[in-house]
Order: sequence, then structure tokens, then C-alpha cells
Amino acid sequence: LVALGDDAVVGLYFSAHWCPPCRGFTPELVKCYETLKAAGKKFEVVFVSSDRDQASFAEYFDSMVTSAGDQMCALKYENRQLKGDLNTLFEVNGIPTLVLLKANGELITNNGREAVSYGADYFPWDPAALQRGEAEAEAKAAARAKAAVDKEKDDAAAQRAAGDMVVERLLGPAVGIVHDITAKTVKFKGFVTVGAPEAFATSGEIYYEIEVLDTEGFPQIGFALKDGIERSDEYSSEGCGDNAKSWGLDGSRQTKWWNG
Repeated sequence: LVALGDDAVVGLYFSAHWCPPCRGFTPELVKCYETLKAAGKKFEVVFVSSDRDQASFAEYFDSMVTSAGDQMCALKYENRQLKGDLNTLFEVNGIPTLVLLKANGELITNNGREAVSYGADYFPWDPAALQRGEAEAEAKAAARAKAAVDKEKDDAAAQRAAGDMVVERLLGPAVGIVHDITAKTVKFKGFVTVGAPEAFATSGEIYYEIEVLDTEGFPQIGFALKDGIERSDEYSSEGCGDNAKSWGLDGSRQTKWWNG
């Protein structure tokens, strides 16, 4: 650390190939690493693996390289004791976690993911830069949320005008999905519940078909009574089947449930 100079920043990246959020964040971290390297900034990252075997570690570590060929560093996989000690020292309770340190070992933040999300322009992520980054990130997030909500309204109107079933978000943030009404697809970027409440029926047998095109998680489907899903723009870990007025099915795990 000291050899890098007083203005250097070192990141300890606790991650694993089997972890979907890790695989989502790693390209973002590599991009930031590449930008700072190209600008001549002193930033190094040490991958601390939670992979289950050497082969998985090696495959994942191979992805941590810039287009210019700059490879991140890594703690050797066999150093399991040191890996555990680092987890304990920096109180790592989940992955991905990025701990940012000054050259003298002083902690900058143990929420390096958030710091990196602000962008390379905020390097070296000192308190003032983090405060500025947080404020600007909140403003950008609010703008994205408003744009997403406005698009939802337009999409609903377009679906009605075309005589299509109106598929819309019911629970979770508006930015948590990408809805293409032309292709009739919904891409989920988080735990969000979508539905077709205008297709509500009070009698007869109702059939519907959903095709899962791609997934890294566990897609869940189900049905609900008219007021079975309480609408909200806030993140929720609950969805269809988690209350007494809805029923859920998870084909990946071959599970069905009701009332949680």
C-alpha cells in the first residue's frame, strides 16, 4: 500500500462467481478501474474470493481485466485463513462488498460499491466527494424514476388503444423493470411484481401463458384476488403468494405457496 504513494486508493473486493449481484457489479468495477488507470490515477483492486473452488475462482478472476490488459490483483485462493480474517476485520456480512482503503491502511469506506456507482470523477472518494456524489446520484435517481413512471402511463394508454391486455408494474420501483410493449417482454432488474389487473375476472376458468426467455434468478408467477397485491413504488421482498389473497408458483424450485 505504502509503495503506491499517499494519494493511492486500494479496494478489497469480496465477491464470488456464483453470486448474481457480484456478476452484475464486477463489470461496473472493471469499467471504473479502466477509466482511472487510463487517467493515471493510483487505484488498485484486490479480489478476495468467496468462490467454492479454485476453478471457479480462476474463471471469475479472468473477467477482471480491462480492455487495455490491466489485470486486477487477487488474494491467492488457497489463502482461506487470510480471507476469513479479512472478512472479520472489515465486518463483511454479504457479497459483493468493496472496501476502500488509503495507502496508509486507513478506511475510506466499506461501502465502495456505492462510491464506485458515483463514478470515477469522484475519485479518491474522500468525504466531500462522496457527499457530492450522493447528492447528484439522488437527483439522477429521482429523474430516472419520474421518466420511468411517465413511460408506464404512456405504455398503459398505448396497450389499451391497441386492444391489448394491459401489463403493468404493481409493486416495486418503476426503474426495476424494462417493459417493451411492442415485443411484449418485461426484463426484471430487481424484485418487482407486474400483473394485468384490468384482466380481472369473477367467473369461469382463466388461462394465461408466460414464456421465460432468460433468467439468472428464480422467476415467480401466480394470481391474486382483486386487492391481493397492494400497489407500491417502494422496494418489497414480498410478492404474489406472500399474503392470504394471492397464490405463487416457482417453477425453478418446483414450489407453490399461499400466505407466505
